[in-house]
Amino acid sequence: MTKKIAAIVTDLVEDVELSSPKEALEKDGNEVTIISFEANQEITGKKGTKFKSDKGIDAVSYTHLR
Repeated sequence: MTKKIAAIVTDLVEDVELSSPKEALEKDGNEVTIISFEANQEITGKKGTKFKSDKGIDAVSYTHLR
């Protein structure tokens, strides 16, 4: 069963603490949504990895992730 998972992140996230779980969850068929202050925002990890948010925090609610 596919699950919807939200990862709420900002700049200076520990790179591996986002990338590794995200990859593993997606590999298992889950849908991971990266949420930050704004949609399509570029997020830079502590080690320089670039991530892009899928949604802004004001555009999501619990019902979006059901």
